[in-house]
Amino acid sequence: MKSVLNPLVFSQVNLDSASLTMLTSTIHKVSEAGIYDGTIKRGSDTVGLFRLTAIDVVPTDCAKEAKSQVNIDLKSLDLPATDHIESLSNNCFQVKTGGYAVFHVSGGAGGYSVELQKTGEQKTKVFDSKKLDENDNFIATVLRPGTYNITNIDNKTKAELIVAYPEIGKIPKHPQAVKVECTPKAITPGKVKINPTEPLLFSFKTTSGIKIELTKPEDRPKKNEQTKTIKQTKTQPTPPNKNKPPVRHLHINV
Repeated sequence: MKSVLNPLVFSQVNLDSASLTMLTSTIHKVSEAGIYDGTIKRGSDTVGLFRLTAIDVVPTDCAKEAKSQVNIDLKSLDLPATDHIESLSNNCFQVKTGGYAVFHVSGGAGGYSVELQKTGEQKTKVFDSKKLDENDNFIATVLRPGTYNITNIDNKTKAELIVAYPEIGKIPKHPQAVKVECTPKAITPGKVKINPTEPLLFSFKTTSGIKIELTKPEDRPKKNEQTKTIKQTKTQPTPPNKNKPPVRHLHINV
């Protein structure tokens, strides 16, 4: 079956860790055993619920064996409000304590954020994708060539990102993530250069929210447009000699 690229991917230029799309994902380390209720939001609206259980010992009954990583698709859990309670019961995920929950978006325009609250006598919020910290990572894939500003909106630190124009033979066949670290005083490195296929992997030493905004696109004309321009230049007629007297046409009515 021939795969079809989703056009929404190419329309997503500016990226935001507080608004997850197909080009971004968030990884959260689940440090403590327990049961966590997950809330998925788009803007201020709750659009989905799920449950995550972190366990110290692999269960010996019929429950699924917990792994060190669980992938949670926010798009698939985006349901009408009438289905939320049932979703909380049916959409249950397991991970080993100290493992990782990866929140991603499989399709659509996205715009999701996610929260985790540990259940108990009192619910305690332990994760909010709008406020990333040392237990989290943010992954962003920037496709459009150009120059971008990377901003940590929590402390106003900035870095410059340059996405190179793709050239045949120069794009890595096995792209590796480029690491970026956010500290209280800076984003390092201060200048990052990548190919469109190379994702950015952010780690945090301080509470952070990341925005990646295009400041100067690099758009090159298509090959046929370049050929057309050359042909037009070559065939452009010579301008008339202004000193030559104009030719007058005399019309006689018989």
